Amino acid sequence: MENRKNNNMLFTAAIVILCVLVVTVMPRIIGSSKYYITSSVVIALALLPFIFSFGGRRPKAMELIVLAVMCAIGVAARAVFVAFPAFKPMTGIIIITGVAFGPSAGFLTGIMTLFFSNYIFGHGPWTPWQMFAFGFAGFISGLLAVKGILPKTNRNLMAIYGYLLVQLVIGPFLDLSSFVLTIGLPTSTTVWDMFKSGFSYNMVHGVAVALLILLLYDPIMEKLERIKVKYGMLEEEPQSFEDIFGEEERTEGEEQ
Repeated sequence: MENRKNNNMLFTAAIVILCVLVVTVMPRIIGSSKYYITSSVVIALALLPFIFSFGGRRPKAMELIVLAVMCAIGVAARAVFVAFPAFKPMTGIIIITGVAFGPSAGFLTGIMTLFFSNYIFGHGPWTPWQMFAFGFAGFISGLLAVKGILPKTNRNLMAIYGYLLVQLVIGPFLDLSSFVLTIGLPTSTTVWDMFKSGFSYNMVHGVAVALLILLLYDPIMEKLERIKVKYGMLEEEPQSFEDIFGEEERTEGEEQ
């Protein structure tokens, strides 16, 4: 079981690296106006580790429904503050999903949440970059939780983590992508100026994430943990063919 988890995380990490390459290189090859193609490739790559996480068993409908609901909540959390684009509490939903269900689910949730919410905020060449950034937020949160590094039972420390993740990682990456898309590759001087100019915007984003975690982290995690236990979501792979199809076979046997 432990080896399977490690292999899955390595596979997910490899997909994350591939997404970085796609987001960076593909627009230069096919043109930045083909952002829907790039976005579709990133989504397809994000699906691979999630499918791999089922370890040969068929995914349960509840597993897909819960992740779809988390994506919908994330989209709603961003859409509510459409008049304040810097205030993005949806990142907190993505972080919670990664902590609850692991790096693969967090990565997929982040990518899909951003993609669908941009139908409200607007798609463009920046969409694939944003998809990767928010997917990475879910991935790294899930990875740190699995490794026992994140204090996931401490709401206050999780709020601090959410703020720092946005202020130091996600925000600067999005600032860098904006600079690359509008101006080109930055120099050492322009990088510092770029990060300074984006500090206040990222601070508002980070505060939004911290507030959402402070207010909703415990009740959401409690619900998700109960669902995981009740439906056995994203747990160990089946041990045999019978474990996968046993229930159906038993049903057929009873009918006979």
